[in-house]
Amino acid sequence: MGSRETLDQLRARAAQARDAGYDAARLACQTWLNHALGTFRPVGRTEDERRASAAAVWTLLSNTKVGQGRFEPFLATFPAHGWYSSHYLWDSCFQAVAHYRFNPRVAADALRILVRNQEPDGKIPQFVSPTWNRPGESQPPLIAWTAWNLHRMAANRALLEDVYEP
Repeated sequence: MGSRETLDQLRARAAQARDAGYDAARLACQTWLNHALGTFRPVGRTEDERRASAAAVWTLLSNTKVGQGRFEPFLATFPAHGWYSSHYLWDSCFQAVAHYRFNPRVAADALRILVRNQEPDGKIPQFVSPTWNRPGESQPPLIAWTAWNLHRMAANRALLEDVYEP
């Protein structure tokens, strides 16, 4: 009879292959996460506050996707990707302030999506979806407030120019 691997040998070989794949996948994920987070560290005085901070950041990152249609070429953060695939003005402005603390590009893209979809009559849509805008509804001047606050955090003149003169 020829030599055949025992069940224990098969399990050991499968574990080695799985461990190698796991290590590579873990390294790829850690590299992506380090890039996405930049210098962010969870904030808070208590462990519960730090956990809540980390969970909020994870939610923002998990719901940020490469834009398509009216979102191109920007990254967009969605309230619940898969359920709400629209970019809402009010939400986007507040999310941008949070994003700016660890990923300024996503923060700036949130505002750029809104101003690049401004209607010919000057209205900024209440929300932008990949294929259409919802104009007509008015919102407080949150884009200006957000752009100014992001500029104050990092003196980003290019963002101010993009937002105020799209």
